[in-house]
Amino acid sequence: MRKRTLMTPVLLAALLAGGPVFTDLAPGVVAVAQAADSAQAEKDRLKVKRLSDYDPRSEVRTAAWLAYISKDGDAAITEFLRPGGGRDAAVKRSQENVEINQAVIRDVLRSTTPDYYPELNLAATRADQGTIGEKDYFVRTGADEARARDEAQQGEHDRKVKKQAKADRDFVAWIAGNDAGEQVRVAAKRAVDDGSDFAINEFFVHGWASGADLDRDNHRMATEARETEWRRTVQRLIKAAEEAEAAQKDLTGDELARARENTIAAWKAVGGQAQIAEKGWQEAQDRAKEQAAKWREVADKARQSSTEQDWKSLAAKADSTGKNWADEQSWASAQAADWQAIADLARGKS
Repeated sequence: MRKRTLMTPVLLAALLAGGPVFTDLAPGVVAVAQAADSAQAEKDRLKVKRLSDYDPRSEVRTAAWLAYISKDGDAAITEFLRPGGGRDAAVKRSQENVEINQAVIRDVLRSTTPDYYPELNLAATRADQGTIGEKDYFVRTGADEARARDEAQQGEHDRKVKKQAKADRDFVAWIAGNDAGEQVRVAAKRAVDDGSDFAINEFFVHGWASGADLDRDNHRMATEARETEWRRTVQRLIKAAEEAEAAQKDLTGDELARARENTIAAWKAVGGQAQIAEKGWQEAQDRAKEQAAKWREVADKARQSSTEQDWKSLAAKADSTGKNWADEQSWASAQAADWQAIADLARGKS
């Protein structure tokens, strides 16, 4: 059996929660606890930096960046990540703004048609089906730009596109049935079901890229939300376990035995939560791996195609999307490893 070094509750708390929590410990134990605390603080900074770079919500990116560059250092990171802190406030603002933007978009769709203000109608349709960023752009500037194009054409609009080759239609049908991304499949199926040359062309021009970004954004927001929930839950469980352990002080006999049982159960709860999180990140890793592989396949098919579509740009988009998913795979792998370590440490206490 592999020899395992057990960690005290206070060190595990330092590893998970950040902030010095150690008192009255031997100097060597204090040094280890401080190292664990420092390591967790750096992981928290990395998480906040990642949010500032990649979170689909501009409100979250901005709040994360301000916390990351704050002169308050680790205290600003802790404040951002705590329940009810900067992260939660930014998520709430984003949700409110999305609802406002969606209401504006639907108002535009109700008041326009493909024949009456067609540029505005198309822009609103794209925003309605698109990412948070696309919705925000439409409300801020996209609607005015599209309206100006409509007015410049003074009612003379031509939505005709070139006849789409059978090979192009077959490609879109293949995407609808085989792409790993749900929103890309939805966009492709929408084009196939419509069947018009305009719908097929729209998928190539816009729907494919937008669907890919939407799948990526949904994945990032979902995994970030779950990680936040898991982390806060395990911190509460650790506090309960520490309290159960502290309750053993000055007890004897049956009371001490019951207190020890409570402590063991509390640490088992910590380990159980850690295993749930580890499994969740493993599933996210598998999904990202599947997406990365599928986008490599799509890129290869795009490079082999020879119709009049802009296959060079389409292949480049597929390549960049595949790299995004490879990054998500690496991130998920690192998070799963962290949770595995926490589960092992908690198991040693129970």
